Amino acid sequence: MIEDSLAHPTKGERRLRRFLVGAVLSLTTIFIVPFILLLGYWARTVRESAGGSDEPPGFGNPGELFVDGSKVLGVVLMYFVAPVTLIGLVADIGSLAPVPVLPEVVPMFIAPIFTAAIYLFPGTASKVATEGDVMLAFNLDVIRDVAERRAYFFANLKCFVGLLLFFGATLLTLGVLLVALPYLLAVFSGRLYGLAHREMYGDGSETDSPRA
Repeated sequence: MIEDSLAHPTKGERRLRRFLVGAVLSLTTIFIVPFILLLGYWARTVRESAGGSDEPPGFGNPGELFVDGSKVLGVVLMYFVAPVTLIGLVADIGSLAPVPVLPEVVPMFIAPIFTAAIYLFPGTASKVATEGDVMLAFNLDVIRDVAERRAYFFANLKCFVGLLLFFGATLLTLGVLLVALPYLLAVFSGRLYGLAHREMYGDGSETDSPRA
C-alpha cells in the first residue's frame, strides 16, 4: 500500500499537468482559497481511490473541489481549533478563581486531546470525503469504528513512514520538492487512506469525479 501511494503522483497520462497545477496551489496555500482547493483535492483522491480508481484525479470542476475542501476544513477546525479555544476559555475563567488551579491542570488535557485528534482525523475525514456528510466526522459510532479498525492503525503507521520518506527526499533534493510538497502529500495521503477505506468498508464510493 505504501509503495503504491508514494508512486501515485506519477501515474496517469496527465501527471505533468497535474503536478504543475498542484505546484501552483502549493505555492499559494498561504491564501485560503488554494488551501481549500488542495483539501478538496485530497478528498477527491480519497474518494476515487476508495472507489477503485488506480490513477490520481484531475483538478476539473473547482467548485466541487471547493465544496469538498470546505467540508474537510470544517472537520479540521472542529478537531483541532475548537478544543484549544474551549480549553483556553476554561483556563481563563479558572484563573479568576480564588485558588487558580485550572491554568496548571488544563495543559495536561491538551496532549491527549491532540493525540486523539491527529489519530482520528484522517479516518473520519475520509468518511466525509467518500460519503459527503460532514457530520459523520462527529458521529460517535463512526469515530469508535474508525478507532477500532486494525487496517486504520496500519494506515496511520504507513502514513508516518511516508512522511519521513518525503522529508528525507526533500533534504536530498535540496528542497526542490518543497515547490509542490503540499500537493504531493495530498496525493500520497489521499491514496493511502482511500485504499484503507476500501479495505475497511469495501468498494462503495462514487468515482466519476471530473478530470482536468
